[in-house]
Amino acid sequence: MSSFSARLRLPGYSRILLGVLVDVTDETISVTSAGREIARWGLDEIDISNLPDGFHIKGSKAEVVLGVTEPTRFASALGLGSDPTPSAPATDNRRRANPASQRTNDWFDDLRRMAGPIPASS
Repeated sequence: MSSFSARLRLPGYSRILLGVLVDVTDETISVTSAGREIARWGLDEIDISNLPDGFHIKGSKAEVVLGVTEPTRFASALGLGSDPTPSAPATDNRRRANPASQRTNDWFDDLRRMAGPIPASS
C-alpha cells in the first residue's frame, strides 16, 4: 500500500474542502480525513485523470479533485503511465472504470452540500 497527503475539492471550486490521506493498493483507493474514512473505491469503479488542476476521480455520481503532494509517485501507484505530467485527457494519463462495477457513493452528495453552489465565472 502507498499513502499520499492531498487536498480534496470539487471541480469548479477553488476552495479546498478537506486535507486528506489517500491510500492506494493494487485494487482500491481510500480517502481518509481526521482519522475517518470518507471514501473507498475499487479501482475498476472510477475514472482517474491527471489534469493541470489535480487528479480528477470520477465515480458514478460525481467527481472530486485531489491535489497530491507527490504527483509522480501517485500516478505511478495508479498505473497512469510513465509520464505523469498533467495534460489534456490522454489514454496514457487516464485510468478508466469498468462500467459494470460502478456504484453510488453518498459522500459525493455530502461534499456537494458542503461546497454550496458552483461559483459563477467572471
